[in-house]
Amino acid sequence: MELEAFPVAWCLVDPLGRRITGLVRRDFYSSIKPVGDSGILGSIIARCDAHTLRLAMLYTVLSNTLKIGKDQLKAAISFWQYCQRSAQWALGQQTGNRMADRILWALSNESLGMTRSEIRQEIFSRNCANIALDIALSALVNAELAYVKHEQIPGARRKVERWFAGNKQT
Repeated sequence: MELEAFPVAWCLVDPLGRRITGLVRRDFYSSIKPVGDSGILGSIIARCDAHTLRLAMLYTVLSNTLKIGKDQLKAAISFWQYCQRSAQWALGQQTGNRMADRILWALSNESLGMTRSEIRQEIFSRNCANIALDIALSALVNAELAYVKHEQIPGARRKVERWFAGNKQT
């Protein structure tokens, strides 16, 4: 990431009353903002731009300077990327919905996928309301962690939903 041009200016006052100024490129935020993260991980890392800027300010104060330089900004970005990788490792593919997480675990162990009936029977022992199952499956689809294929079974009047772990594009 090149940090040569800094067209957006800002200023703040530290606890000792000193003015700290900085300039940040307009595309700085898009360069560190994660794309497509959702679920628990997405909500945790959603404010990465603000946290990175705060870290850069901290590094500026600790280095006893009054302007955020490239070194402080690079250090803040590196630390943020480390935090993001740690959160991804710790949380994996959790959605925040317990039912959705159970379904995802079962789907990831079934290469042939599972029908809605199999999900209800094998994962929840037929003890699952339709609306709760719909919400859990929707959470997986919205997080791009699962997808559905509609298939016609011989002798059946309507198509059957078969669910798979992963993203449909992959």
